[in-house]
Amino acid sequence: MRSIPQGQMTLKSPVLIAALACAILFGAAGPVSAKTYTLEQCLKLAKLNRESIQRAEGQERNDAAEVRRQFGRLFLPSISGSYNTSETRLREREQNFFDPTAGMRVDATLPDVDLTGASFSLSAGLMLFDGLSNVHDYLGVRKLRKSSQLNVLRTEQNLELEVKTAYLAYLANLRNLSVQEEAVRRSQEQLNLVQSRYDVGSASLSDVLKQKVRFGNDNLSLLEADNAVQTRAADLAFVVGLNPSDDNSFDTTYAEDVYSGTIESAIQTGLSNHPDLRAARLDVSTMNHFLKSSYGDYLPSLSANVSRSWSDNTSPDPSGQPFTSSSTSTRLGISVRWNIFDQLNRESRVVGRKVAHNNARAAEFELRNKIVKNVKTNYLDVQKATEQVKVSKETVVSASEDMNLAQEKYNLGSASILDLLDAQVSLKEAQVSLIRSKLDLNLAVAKLENAMGS
Repeated sequence: MRSIPQGQMTLKSPVLIAALACAILFGAAGPVSAKTYTLEQCLKLAKLNRESIQRAEGQERNDAAEVRRQFGRLFLPSISGSYNTSETRLREREQNFFDPTAGMRVDATLPDVDLTGASFSLSAGLMLFDGLSNVHDYLGVRKLRKSSQLNVLRTEQNLELEVKTAYLAYLANLRNLSVQEEAVRRSQEQLNLVQSRYDVGSASLSDVLKQKVRFGNDNLSLLEADNAVQTRAADLAFVVGLNPSDDNSFDTTYAEDVYSGTIESAIQTGLSNHPDLRAARLDVSTMNHFLKSSYGDYLPSLSANVSRSWSDNTSPDPSGQPFTSSSTSTRLGISVRWNIFDQLNRESRVVGRKVAHNNARAAEFELRNKIVKNVKTNYLDVQKATEQVKVSKETVVSASEDMNLAQEKYNLGSASILDLLDAQVSLKEAQVSLIRSKLDLNLAVAKLENAMGS
């Protein structure tokens, strides 16, 4: 709760009693240290904590992995190896075989024999030509990766606008709280003045009662303003990614934004820099590469492969004795594959990617017009808000002068209490309007920058 002007303590207002009790209660607990966050720190925290940024960055990492995969398919061979081993033990056994020395078949008992075998092979294959499908797929996913990088940038820009909006709302409510505190102080002074005049008989009881009502309404507005500050602080903490229940504090210094460029330069900046439009242009090129990749399915593919294998085996000879043999082989090959007819699947893929390419071009054209419209709209809002700030400042000066004049007239008895109350209300409304117009100007500039993609 914000501090209440000292003059208010003379009245037994329930609002003031509650505020005083809270101040005593929290003051007895001792000061609580809280870190004060600037706007720049809030922006950095939001980029670290918010889920939308993490999701966009995760998609960019997935697309980067897909680029590496397509690079491997296009430029790197596939390599595989295998190793097999076996061991067999032949027990003592009877065998009938032809003995060339005796010239007849004889029966013999063969001894135990351990048979072993091992083989190792290594092969590699590389696609030499596949109708350029892999080439266009690789170029397409590279542009998809660039598009996802632009999506990260756009997500950061949208998050920056969200943080700025919450930050400006917090500052505007904080300044509104100061206006309400000043209104309560002024209302208290007026009540003291009217009360003193009533005590000497120069003011009516009606004047006192009306000023008390004004004072009560100003106190209520002060309480509402203080609640709004705390609510906006919690909103800002949530947007930044902080715990809203913590005692977060935010820096109150913020320079008023201005835009001095022309509408033509604003539109040109938007068409050149906006991440969404740049991503849309990449999408058109990506779909074009994928379409060309589909046409590659009509052409033959050419691949090369090489393999080398080694084997070492032990087996029994006719006499039952182990016999060891080794072999090495190398194979080189080139294969050609041509998919002559695949039940119209290729035609279906070509049609689908043609549609995707046309849709991407239409989306780029529509997005271009949308950006021009948004930039123009926000530029006009900036111009209007700039003029509104000038008018609001003049209104505050005028209302202050009217307030001083009404005060003097009331002191001289030539104006009623209603005239004085109207002047008080008009001054407070003018001050609140000035705060709102400054907020609108800063928001309009922030929205214009966001629409320009800068």
